[in-house]
Parts: sequence; structure tokens; C-alpha cells
Amino acid sequence: MEIWLKLDDKNVKDFRFPVVPNDFDFETSNIINSSNITKLGEVGFYGGDNLSPLEISSFFPSKNYSFCQYSDFPQPLECVAYIKKLMKEKKIPRLIYTDTDINVPVLIESFNYGRKDGTQDIYFTLKFKEYRKIEVPEIGQSNSTQNNQRPTTDKNTNTQQTHTVKKGDNLWDISQKYLGKGSLYNIIKEANWNTYPSLKKNNIIYVNWKLVIPKV
Repeated sequence: MEIWLKLDDKNVKDFRFPVVPNDFDFETSNIINSSNITKLGEVGFYGGDNLSPLEISSFFPSKNYSFCQYSDFPQPLECVAYIKKLMKEKKIPRLIYTDTDINVPVLIESFNYGRKDGTQDIYFTLKFKEYRKIEVPEIGQSNSTQNNQRPTTDKNTNTQQTHTVKKGDNLWDISQKYLGKGSLYNIIKEANWNTYPSLKKNNIIYVNWKLVIPKV
């Protein structure tokens, strides 16, 4: 499994964590509203989804230990500077755990770091909160105008590009490669979930899947 922070910004490099924690927790929950009804009492009903919290606790290594996921990682203070830059500039990265269904835009809620064992390694805890974009239609924009501006896809697979999934691929990177923006990955999901129904439930793709790349 790899853990990435990816940004839909060509001026900011993506970041791969050198050391992956042994375990992780991802919480999803619903908002439950309640109301009191005469002679019946309290009743509950769904009010929407809560924003999911995520947390990573690991360390930025100062040397290439045998368990590091790759060798040309930035030095610890460079990693710290990268995270602090994202926070200062209020960037909204996408947090991706490969080989899982975790692929969500996030806000960086807090970043605690320091040295513990006399080495130059820097231990840290990063807390994230799922980001949800609010889209407000323009005033006076008619439904017909909105429909005309909606991206269209060519369903004739004979004229479409395809991508055969390789080890390490994820929908965000594939979308970035073919559609120019990683954030458009849902278009690829929807074009392929009749062939691969599991895409309706999560973002996991498997080696040797042949994905249709729609025209946008």
C-alpha cells in the first residue's frame, strides 16, 4: 500500500509518504436528526453525511531504512516544510491509500511533529478532515444552459481510448493522464461501472482491468 497527497495543481508536486503506518482507521458516519412527535415521542431520521476524519502517525526518515517504500524521498525538514506550505496556502490535497477505497479530498486540520530518539528522523501526526465542495448554480442560469455545459461522453467504445490497469495505478492518476485533471476520475468510474460493478461502491481498481476513457 502507498499513501499519497496529490494536488490538482501542476505547480505543486505530489507527495508520497516514505514510511507507511502498520494500520489505519477511516470513519464514516451519518448525521441523525431527531424530533419529538406528540403521543409518539422522539423519532430520528437521516440528515446527511458527516465529514470523515482521517489521521496519519508515522515519521519522516533521515536515511534510507530497509522498510522505507522508496529511496529518493525528501529530507525530514523538507517534508515538514511541504506540509506547512500546504497548510499556509490552504491547499486541498487528495489523500489516496492505494489498494483501498480511500481516495478523498481533504483539509489539513493539524500537524504535530518533533524528534524523539536522538536521530534526525522527525515523527509526526497529521489530522485531516474530508473536504466537501459546495456547488451553487449561477443566478439566472437556465436548465437548458446547464445541460448544454455538462460534459458529454462518447459511449461508442470503438472510438474511445482504453487503459489497462498496471500495479500502482489509481483512478486519480489515470484521470490526470488522460483527462488533464485528477478530480475528473468519477467520469472514468461511471463509464466503467457496468463492466466492473464494484466501482459503484469504491475506487479500487485491479491489475489487468481494461478501462474505457471517455471523451470530455
